[in-house]
Amino acid sequence: MSLGRARRNEPEVAQTGGPGAIVSFDWHGCAAHLEATKQPTIERIERFLALPARHEDRLSPSSDGAVVSVRSEDGGALVRTGAWQAWAAGDDQLTYLILEALGQVFIEAYAGTVFHAAAFEHDRGTVVIHGPAQSGKTSLLYRAWRRGFTVISDDRVALEADCQTVQAFPRCLKLRCHGDAEAAALASGIPSDLFAKAAVGPDRRIILARTLPGFLSYGETRPIRALVQVERTADETQLEAIEPSAALSVALRNIVSSDFNPTAVVHLIKSQADQGSLYRLRIGPDQIDAALDLLAEI
Repeated sequence: MSLGRARRNEPEVAQTGGPGAIVSFDWHGCAAHLEATKQPTIERIERFLALPARHEDRLSPSSDGAVVSVRSEDGGALVRTGAWQAWAAGDDQLTYLILEALGQVFIEAYAGTVFHAAAFEHDRGTVVIHGPAQSGKTSLLYRAWRRGFTVISDDRVALEADCQTVQAFPRCLKLRCHGDAEAAALASGIPSDLFAKAAVGPDRRIILARTLPGFLSYGETRPIRALVQVERTADETQLEAIEPSAALSVALRNIVSSDFNPTAVVHLIKSQADQGSLYRLRIGPDQIDAALDLLAEI
């Protein structure tokens, strides 16, 4: 996969002071506002989300609840929404927190169904992978991207009204890693301005920008070829068919949007059951590549 030429390194923006701009990012009729942010930070968020920023003179009353603010504090930056706040020590951590906050705004504003899921497209169609945290979704998606498959989105997938197609959610691919050597391997060949390394509590993340080649553009939709429930196992990796009742209960637990119609998920499960495309994937230790091989044959 050609990753393009690297641009200049980003400046440290988390330690700058003074007022900044107000911009909005629009996705699927939803607007998320970013307040008091420096221009280099805005440009970086645009690059990572692959969404253009619209500059605004002021925030309107209707934007209440959809605002992410950034304030310089204690040599870093405080990122705040109406529900939470977190402090960033440097540029990469600031990027991570802003991306997380904007994603939550979009979840709250979106009128449809958002899955805690990942999705990618290969020659045979689109595979949607859902399951609990640390079940292997992001690792599978990253390996799929490295193989040249198209990434739809990581960790969040928007289900269309027809309950049979998906589109990308504005969220970057974010990998957990351990140590500098693993981080360097995961970011190998990627221009320095198109990934970030952020420490978040005990976790360390590699974040890939959606402007990299191989990410589905917003507004495009893809029919679901298979819906796969993933989980970890101590045994060998195995892909098996799953009954609709079992698939439904797990799928409902993996809906993250606050305002959704459960019948949409029922219709999704029914349509996949009619196609014989409901699966459970059990991933054994260090067997992500073997698991992806099975998914690519669906």
